[in-house]
Amino acid sequence: MGAIDLNLGLGSNGTVQGGGYVPPVGPRIGLKQNEKPRFLVSVDTEEEFDWGKPFDRTSNHTTSIANLPAFTNYLNGFGVKPVYLSDYPVLTHPESRAVMTEMAQAGTCEIGAHLHPWVTPPHDEEVNRFNSFAGNLPEALERAKLEAITAAMMAVTGAPPLVFRAGRYGLGPNTHRILKDLGYQIDSSIRPRYDYSAEGGPDYRSHPNWMWKTPEGLVEVPLTTARRGLLRRHLDISGEGRLPHTLARFRLLSRLPLTPEGIPVHEALEAIRVKLGEGVDIFCLSCHSPSASIGHTAFVQNKAELGTFFRWWEKVIDLLIKRGAVPTTYGELLPALDLPA
Repeated sequence: MGAIDLNLGLGSNGTVQGGGYVPPVGPRIGLKQNEKPRFLVSVDTEEEFDWGKPFDRTSNHTTSIANLPAFTNYLNGFGVKPVYLSDYPVLTHPESRAVMTEMAQAGTCEIGAHLHPWVTPPHDEEVNRFNSFAGNLPEALERAKLEAITAAMMAVTGAPPLVFRAGRYGLGPNTHRILKDLGYQIDSSIRPRYDYSAEGGPDYRSHPNWMWKTPEGLVEVPLTTARRGLLRRHLDISGEGRLPHTLARFRLLSRLPLTPEGIPVHEALEAIRVKLGEGVDIFCLSCHSPSASIGHTAFVQNKAELGTFFRWWEKVIDLLIKRGAVPTTYGELLPALDLPA
């Protein structure tokens, strides 16, 4: 029985559908012939703040960044270089900037850009949920903030911009064009099967897990979202309507992001096995940098939970490597791509 596509409420690509921007999907990009599947460990590297409270420009502390070298060394031990998609406070506060600079110079990680507009200058917009998606800002203001984070990143890395991830996955109709103007080659902002339009954000329910070339010429590397539940092999469903919620409630079918934050490792391992069997050639795994230390996110509140967080990565990486997947960074991925003309 083939998969039945029940994507609900989808609009045409590149449009605003039901209040949410729907980025266009371009020609599919795969790996070159004889290349093995690849996997990325991408980390939204950001300040600490309470995800349940209103956005606040003063909530910009970066003390957890001091723990990233230990996390980096741990991943390096498996042959993995994490990619730290870093936001403005991380790259400009003296203590966290020193940590990121040292790791960049040592070559133990790759550093990209991550935009939280509420803590990135210029501060010309009202701080609210709608404006927390940078793609909702006026084009000139979004561009100015992207210029600010790009300059901060280049000051740390000493290299041209390469990869970007929007904070809150908040792409807008101008984002990719601005990134191209600033010299970026890769965007990794899209989270397939997720819909943020109820908050004024983008709608990614119709987006695939595979890579594609955007109309502006960027390579889009979406985060990997799998399916879980008894019907995962027969239904392909996304959306926020009654049917998806009902299926998830009865554990028949729901989305599964490949992250240690809220996803048990046995479910992640099963999802990876399924996707490898389907011939998936790129896995983009993710987490948030404050989760690599105790007390900054709901996922890691004590030493035991920190150990669970680290072991999640160990088991997932072990499975991927045993199944023939190769760890990579965005910079290492580019030469392995079979790019369309």
